[in-house]
Amino acid sequence: MEHQDDKASRRSFLKAGVGMMGAMGLGSAPHAAMGPPSPPPSRPNFVFILGEGHRPDALSLNGNNIIQTPNFDRIGREGMQFSNSFCVNALCLPARSTALTGMYSHSTGCVDNAGRVIPANIPLFTELLRQAGYEVALFGKAHIGLLGERQWDHYFGFPGAATDYFWPALEEGANGKVQPSKVFEGYVDDVVTDRAVEWMKQKRDKPFCVCLWFQAPHTPFFRPRRYLDLYNGVAIPNPPACVCRHGQQNRRALCPGQRNAEQLRPLARGNRQGLLRRRHGDGRQRGQGLPGAHRPWPA
Repeated sequence: MEHQDDKASRRSFLKAGVGMMGAMGLGSAPHAAMGPPSPPPSRPNFVFILGEGHRPDALSLNGNNIIQTPNFDRIGREGMQFSNSFCVNALCLPARSTALTGMYSHSTGCVDNAGRVIPANIPLFTELLRQAGYEVALFGKAHIGLLGERQWDHYFGFPGAATDYFWPALEEGANGKVQPSKVFEGYVDDVVTDRAVEWMKQKRDKPFCVCLWFQAPHTPFFRPRRYLDLYNGVAIPNPPACVCRHGQQNRRALCPGQRNAEQLRPLARGNRQGLLRRRHGDGRQRGQGLPGAHRPWPA
C-alpha cells in the first residue's frame, strides 16, 4: 500500500508544475529604474485532444501511406512529437484518470473500466489550472465516474465507455452540477467538436484549457457517413506481427484483428444496413493509447 507521504509529495509536485505552467510569463521580474514596467505576456491556451486506440503509425506524418491525417501532421511538424511516450494503462478509464491526475492507476484506484471514480482529494490538472486563473472544459468521452461533477467551467460529455455513434446521449453542466443527459442527432465526435469550437470562440478575459476527447475509433468502429466509402477497394495489408517466419498467417496474432474484422466486414462491403442495424447498440469495449504530439496554441 502506498505511503501517504508519497501521495502528498506527488500531489505537491503536480500542483507546483501546473502552477508554473499556469503562471507562465507572470513572474515578478525586476523592473528598470526608469519607465513603466512592460506588460506581462499573455498565457497560453491548451487544447488536449484524445482519441481511442491510435498507434503512432496511424498518422501519415509517421509514414502511413493509406491514412491521411493532415491536421495532426501539422501539429507534429510545427510543434513537437513524442517518439518515446507510452500509455501506462491500455484501458479507457484508467488511462484517462492518469492523464488527468499524473498518477498511476493503483494510486487513484482507477484500475479498470468499472465506473471507477477519482477520489475527491486527488486534484485534476484542470482544477489546478482553474485555480491559476484558467477556464477549463471537457467535451466528449469522460468514462470516469462522476467526472462531470468535478470543477469545470463547462462540461459536455458522456460518462460511459461509449454512446450511440449517431444518436449520442450527452450530459451538460458546469461548476460541479450536471443536467440529465439528452439525445443529440449527429455523429458523436462531430457533435462534441462543434460544441467545443463554439465554446472556444466565446469572448473571455482568461486563458482556457479544453479537453476534446473523442469516442472514435472505438468498437463498433462506425465512421461518419461522409467517410463510409473512403477505403472501399483499398488494399490494407496485415501488420508484420500477423505473419510468422514461414510466411504463413500467425493466427494467434491475428485473433483480435479477426474479431474486429467481423464487425467491420458489413461496412467494408458498403452494406449500409450493417451500419444502421447497430445504430442503437451500446458498443462498450476497451480502448488503447495514442501517439503524442504538441504544438503551441495561439493566445
